[in-house]
Amino acid sequence: MAIMVVFLRVVDVITDLAVARAEKTETKMDDQLIPLASRALKVVVWALGLLSILDNLGVDVTSLLAGVTISGLAVALAAKDTVENLFGSMMIFIDRPFQIGDYIVVGGNEGTVEEVGFRSTRLRTVLGTLVTIPNASIATARVDNWGLRKARRIRFTVGFTYDAQRDQIDAFCDRVSALFAADERINDGHEVRFTNFGDSAIEVMIHAFSPDAGWSTELAVNHDIRMKVWAIADELGLNFAFPSQSIYIESGSDDA
Repeated sequence: MAIMVVFLRVVDVITDLAVARAEKTETKMDDQLIPLASRALKVVVWALGLLSILDNLGVDVTSLLAGVTISGLAVALAAKDTVENLFGSMMIFIDRPFQIGDYIVVGGNEGTVEEVGFRSTRLRTVLGTLVTIPNASIATARVDNWGLRKARRIRFTVGFTYDAQRDQIDAFCDRVSALFAADERINDGHEVRFTNFGDSAIEVMIHAFSPDAGWSTELAVNHDIRMKVWAIADELGLNFAFPSQSIYIESGSDDA
């Protein structure tokens, strides 16, 4: 029993050292893995310690292990989903498709990763609810990790009425491009192009990327860009179009 207690204390010391080292790394996945690994090691120490104690008390450990093995096989077959989730959690920790704090989309669910356990992963949705997803499902599903984006996309289309002149459209594209080039919040590689003769509008596509600085910042940048685009359109005398139909009525011949 004394040796078992010593090994349990050794596990605690190793855990403290690992936690101190994990705090210096950028990833948060190891912060979640260390407590799980510590609990697993303590279970192993307890199991080996109890077997050693029973052996010293004269119990036939070999027969006991044989019975436990058969019982464990039956339990494993009955707990197939639990075993799958356990292996799924191992794959998550090995592949690291996401870490704590990342915003992910998986299996029709999306949210910020709050906890990764041996059985399931918990996501906090934008509505504030907590979604629990079995790790076996995550291991076989397509995971879209928005937290790994290097930039956030700004993409929208503006439509102008058909009374717009070609030089107005060219001037609009040039001025919006210059706006993006002078804005430090916009990455290189933006595009502002006349793309289509729409059903009710001359369509201009605006496409750019801004460094990822969070959702609130993205909303602020989008708001500011759209307001400036609106001001440029007003200064050039361009009118925004809206869905409409033109009906032409042809008069019939006067001849009977």
